[in-house]
Amino acid sequence: MLHLQPGAYRIHAFYRNGFDIDGGISHEVVRGRTAIFEIDGRAGERWALDFERPENLAEARRFRDRFPAWASNLSTGERFPAGEGGRNVSMLSLTGSVERPTEATSVQPLGSQPQDSGTARPDPAPMVTLPHSDATLETLKQLWNLLGPQSRKAFLEWTAQ
Repeated sequence: MLHLQPGAYRIHAFYRNGFDIDGGISHEVVRGRTAIFEIDGRAGERWALDFERPENLAEARRFRDRFPAWASNLSTGERFPAGEGGRNVSMLSLTGSVERPTEATSVQPLGSQPQDSGTARPDPAPMVTLPHSDATLETLKQLWNLLGPQSRKAFLEWTAQ
């Protein structure tokens, strides 16, 4: 779930889900085209990002070309179709097994666009944090245990910066 301050946002998201093939002998991960959600939320409103759930692998594969998704204002019942984006340009994924997105890294306040002054300024990177929870900590511990000695050293050097 995303917790955003009131205002206008642009959110890039894509579909990703794994499917068992041949009775679980192998699998295929489908990554769909990006959808671009534009939300203009007011204080107290609740929004949900949603999409048409595929019933099988063939339907999911169609998301590579078109990802039918929308943003719903749960307070008013209005539904706003998402725009079409590129392929896999975001870390936010909408999976077939959950009702709402669980992570966000490409959420951009629309008010952060630079004014047309002749010189382009890059938009500031949005601040994204994971919730403090036992699950987050356990996930980080498991990832640490998967790292080799060189990767652990590189990670520690990165955190010291």
